[in-house]
Parts: sequence; C-alpha cells; structure tokens
Amino acid sequence: MSAYRFPKLALDVGNTATKLAFWQDVNAPIQFLNIANTQDLFALIVQKNVNSLAYCKSGKLDARTETALQEYVPQAISLTHETPIKLQNNYLTPHTLGMDRLAAAIGAASEFPNQSSLIADAGTCLTLDFLENGQIFWGGNISAGLAMRLKSLHQYTAKLPELDLAAMPQPCALIGQSTAQAMYSGAMNGLIYEIEGTYKALQARHGHLALLLCGGNSSLIERCLSVSFIRAENLVLKGLLHLLA
Repeated sequence: MSAYRFPKLALDVGNTATKLAFWQDVNAPIQFLNIANTQDLFALIVQKNVNSLAYCKSGKLDARTETALQEYVPQAISLTHETPIKLQNNYLTPHTLGMDRLAAAIGAASEFPNQSSLIADAGTCLTLDFLENGQIFWGGNISAGLAMRLKSLHQYTAKLPELDLAAMPQPCALIGQSTAQAMYSGAMNGLIYEIEGTYKALQARHGHLALLLCGGNSSLIERCLSVSFIRAENLVLKGLLHLLA
C-alpha cells in the first residue's frame, strides 16, 4: 500500500503555464487542469483537502510559494535529481537536467512499460528524450519551440516580421511563397524534420521504438508528421503522480 494518501495532486510549473493533475481516490478519474495564479492553487488544495503533492518546476516558482506548499500539504515531494526513482538515469549532468523531462520519462515508463520510446515534448522548447526499454533515461536534445523560432527570426533580423503562432496555416506548406509563409514553413518543417530525423536515427540503431508526442503545440505538429506516433498527453503530470503511487 502506498505511503502517500489520497487526495493527490501533481503540479508542473512550466515556462508558459502551470498545469496540475488532481486524483481524488483510486476509483476516480484523474482531472487535468490549468491554474491562473497561486491563489487558485492554494484554494484548490484547501477545498480538496489534498494530502499528497509531487511537483516539478522548469519555470519560476518563488521560494515563498514553495515553502507554503510544503506547509499546506502533509506529504510534498519536489522532484530533483536526488529523488529516488525506478528509472536508471544516465544523464551526465543530472543536477542540470530539467525535472519536467525526467517526470515525462517516468510517465512514459509507467504508461508504456518496457517500451523504448522517443519523447517529443513540444512546448516553449522542443525536447527529444530517449527512454530505453522503459528503464534507462539517456537524455536527448533541446531546441527552440515553434513560437521561439518565429520570435527569434523577428528579433535577430532587421526586416523579418513578427508573426503570431496562432495564425500559422495548417497544414504548413513545404515551400513558402511569401515571407510570412516561408517563416512559418521554416519553423514548422525544421521542427518536423528534427523530430523525424532523430526518431529514424534512433530506430536504425536500437530497433523498434515508439514516438510519444506531448506538449502544448502537439496538436499543430501532429498534422505534419509522416511517421507513426502516439499522442501521450500529460506525461509530466502522470510521471509526478507515479511518484505518489
């Protein structure tokens, strides 16, 4: 029996959004939510009488809020490179590893046991992480996400326009016939080739593996992928909840 009591809460403090998963009891479905501010977070913790919490922070979580979390919740875990986990972590600098990446790997291992996978998390950044046999985390690649690619083209040039990611045409053209189209196509197609190229190279080296697609921009990206993939939503939150299992 788990030492961590229900209700349970997982908290993913990201660069652009804070997401959470609430699990009332073993027979209830997990609820996935976004929160706007810390007041809403603590209101939920009090309202739901949360007993156990696991969280990670790739974005900013001020020390005062973190201390309050530890005080409000009887059993609270902040995922770090020193947290005991069932995965073998082969990352050479574990103290610099983003804990959202590690939590996603834990989630992938729990959702797809013994399955080798490439975890493509398309958010503020694109991270591609290799999990071998659902047991060994090797690390992977970090590059700019879609919005960052578009923003960088505008910021670091004199004449390229500022484009809104929400206005990106779907599906993206292979060849852009205007400057805006060329920027959209370059950002999207470059990201797609990065995902597919890494996936195919790993597959050639290690045999069959699953491509797990998650992150805030996954709905845009999935329309352009030419390889098979699995939409694996909320892997980070599922990995954090797994720590409380």
